[in-house]
Amino acid sequence: MMITIRILRNLKIEVNNKSKRLEPVLENIIQSLEPSRSKSTVDNYRTALRSFISFAGRDITTRRVDARTMEAYQRWLQQRGVCPNTSSCYMRSLRKLFHEADIQGCESLFKNVFTGNAKTEKRAISPQEISSLRHLKIRSFVRDLFLFSFFAMGMPFIDLAFLRKSQAQNGYITYCRHKTGQTIRLKIEPPMQEIINMYAREESPYLFPILTATEPRAAMHEYERQRHRYNRQLKHLAAKAGIPNLTSYVVRHTWASIARDLGADIPVIQKALGHQDIKTTQIYLSEVNDHRVYDTNAAVIAKIFPEMLESYSNFVATQQRK
Repeated sequence: MMITIRILRNLKIEVNNKSKRLEPVLENIIQSLEPSRSKSTVDNYRTALRSFISFAGRDITTRRVDARTMEAYQRWLQQRGVCPNTSSCYMRSLRKLFHEADIQGCESLFKNVFTGNAKTEKRAISPQEISSLRHLKIRSFVRDLFLFSFFAMGMPFIDLAFLRKSQAQNGYITYCRHKTGQTIRLKIEPPMQEIINMYAREESPYLFPILTATEPRAAMHEYERQRHRYNRQLKHLAAKAGIPNLTSYVVRHTWASIARDLGADIPVIQKALGHQDIKTTQIYLSEVNDHRVYDTNAAVIAKIFPEMLESYSNFVATQQRK
């Protein structure tokens, strides 16, 4: 009799666990993994969870998730313009969380969705196309944000959104990349200061009016909405400028491509972009003088602003002294 009662009690607990709300279950898993994972990995987990909850709703339980749910989620991502590799990253993160949460049948949930790596197409645009954006006869906050991101050595949109006034001091911007935690320091060039002055708001702690929330969780939710909006508006801007490909990722590829074509060393470009992928790269990055990074960015900007040719001359002289 006692054995039967114990079996029934265990069965009841198992059923209750299966019907728990998914969001807090996976958030608890993320917190348990946080000490043993890198910041970028934990950020990926949380971004994937937020995205899935935006699709499925906050009341979805562990019991209601099945393979058809994940297929529908993949279609939802595609409809929102999320690229295959980003979608795949979300799926892999969710699969890991589901596995850690010991959700029954978690492997079969992902059998019909893409979790690999798709070959990415060339994302960079030309200096002439950047220049055409600059001379476009419209007043556009999105255009100015894109140009500022380019002038700021390909600053990612997430770092641009969270950039605070306190991080722009004495002619320099210093910030930590959300993805890697690496510190980036860059010189505020004249066209960057012009855009900063254009959108300065005394009442906000942020450098640009992208976010209003300051509490971290609320700010991240707002950022996700603004990122989707930004990419949608970039598509409209690209159509007006006659540019076939314009997304928040394009700006980093473009800056790096122009810097490379100008002859900048790979370690300089890696430090400017805040890459921190392998130990060898980090060794090289630590040896790169900041002024070489500043000169490289000035030279890239001079390709778009001919009036800054003096900065380009400084860059050439620096290259010749190496």
